[in-house]
Amino acid sequence: MAHSQERTDKNCLNCGTTVEDRFCPHCGQENLEPKETVGHLFLHFFEDLTHFDGKFLNTIKTLLTRPGFLTEEYIKGRRATYLHPIRMYFFISATFFFILMTFFIGGSSSLFDSDVKASNIAQKDSTASIAPHLRITTKSKMTVNLAFNVGTDRKRSVREYDSAQKILPISERDDAIYRYINRRWYAVMEYMYAHPDDYQDKIAEKFGHSFPQMLFIALPVFALLLQILYFRRKQFNYVSHAIFSVHYYCVSFIAFFLIMCVNRMGFFGKYIGVAILLLLLYYLFRAMKRFYKQGGFKTFTKFLLLNLSMSLVMFVLVSAFLANSLLSLANLR
Repeated sequence: MAHSQERTDKNCLNCGTTVEDRFCPHCGQENLEPKETVGHLFLHFFEDLTHFDGKFLNTIKTLLTRPGFLTEEYIKGRRATYLHPIRMYFFISATFFFILMTFFIGGSSSLFDSDVKASNIAQKDSTASIAPHLRITTKSKMTVNLAFNVGTDRKRSVREYDSAQKILPISERDDAIYRYINRRWYAVMEYMYAHPDDYQDKIAEKFGHSFPQMLFIALPVFALLLQILYFRRKQFNYVSHAIFSVHYYCVSFIAFFLIMCVNRMGFFGKYIGVAILLLLLYYLFRAMKRFYKQGGFKTFTKFLLLNLSMSLVMFVLVSAFLANSLLSLANLR
């Protein structure tokens, strides 16, 4: 900092190395007086902020306009010009999820169409009749269902399940695992009966808050799939694939943010959203072709395999997190 007073002593306060110039040759710290004024403190903040902004904007511009280039530069060791991939990932993902939770999910109702919400009341009466048949199959299924089928229009509850279990011989009762699963399921049913108008909002809210965790799990899987697809390319280790994945995820967050924005423009906005999604897929193909240095046919084949595999992975993750969001209702009853 040009406005801070340089120390007359030539020993670095950070590492003790002799400092011949303004900066320590060992650790890089400036040889400045440790006492700072309020003005110096704000000047530090301003310089760090503008340095970050300049580096960030340059990194984002390069990331969006030159697919695969940033990863290539990072692997080659040219890293001073651009923001570190992990730092950029956390900044972009944190910003994306903050905007998602604040403006797009909010009370969670925006995740559901009005048609679905309007059908909640109509569905609650039919849920009672199908609830016993959604139960996990166990050795005592027939007996328990017979006990529960007396008056199928009644509410199902954990108490009723426990009562049905007690009338069974000990040898025919559910074991500990099935009993835990079934009790949680009937606790969910209790909440759905008691709150027929807002249980979907609660599920959406829980799922929305777990969405970052789901994507965080998916990222290393994405890198692992790349390592499998390019296992013959020995010059690329798992870290190389992980950096490529981080860069692509950063682009994906920006694309999804734009899609969410244009979807609020109505029917025409949905077409723009589809166009952005197609551009995102094309971006991935171009990035793979540039970074991994393979021909168009091989790259396209691996591009298809990667997307198919990730679709299956995301289906499993979404199903698991959605089921967890549903079961979380048991804690609210």
